[in-house]
Amino acid sequence: MNGLEYTDLVNEIAENADSFEKVVVGEPLLTSDDDFKAVIQAITDATKEYDDGETAICFMGHGTEADSIRYMPRCRIC
Repeated sequence: MNGLEYTDLVNEIAENADSFEKVVVGEPLLTSDDDFKAVIQAITDATKEYDDGETAICFMGHGTEADSIRYMPRCRIC
């Protein structure tokens, strides 16, 4: 998600860009709806063996005051 750490990274790189010949920063893993779908599918596939009706798997993330907090409801649906 495009949170505070990502923004800090982009800002630090911008401040020091003249120290490098080339700097490339990609988008965060969870940016588009398709990204969320792909990660949900990957997690589902990776944890299939635990889908026995008795085992619970809980993934946690921290909250934030960044604009990326709007993505949290999408994660809860997973």
